[in-house]
Amino acid sequence: MRQALFFVVLTAGLSGCGIRPVNAELYALVIGFVRAPASCYGSGLQPATGVTSSTPEVLKVQVWDGPDGAAFLELVEGAVNVDMGDAPSVAFDSVLGGTKGSTGWAFTGQRTSVASAGGATFTSTTSATLTFWRDTTFKGAASLSSSRTCTGATCPAMTPSCTIADVPLSGTRLAVDWEQAP
Repeated sequence: MRQALFFVVLTAGLSGCGIRPVNAELYALVIGFVRAPASCYGSGLQPATGVTSSTPEVLKVQVWDGPDGAAFLELVEGAVNVDMGDAPSVAFDSVLGGTKGSTGWAFTGQRTSVASAGGATFTSTTSATLTFWRDTTFKGAASLSSSRTCTGATCPAMTPSCTIADVPLSGTRLAVDWEQAP
């Protein structure tokens, strides 16, 4: 009891001096199986062979609060690389920026890459958004998008794009680490 009271007094005292404790939250996330729909293929059909289901993987992510009501999500353990059909794959391997909204915290990351070949310049853009409430246990959703555009004289007739929304996501908070911010 004395330690809890000391922590409350210390927290209240330091917050008045411009020093405040910040938290880093560790979560385990499970994202549902994703199979690119037929619309993500140039032929308009899913391949006849391929993975149709898979055991979900557990991802460990760390979330911490930033300035101006923002938060950040960083992958700590696990890997996700989602096949988006003929469009570029979406990888979760960077820090996602987040804001609080009416459906929870939405953490979004976007990647753009440019490559040139044979008189054409290809621009690939991928995006991933994870939306969930930062709670002890929760359900949420992931949304993924991917596209490739081309400029130049030798561009192919079709440039692929793909969007997959409402992929089920669930998780649990594993730990909260308190640190003192300067």
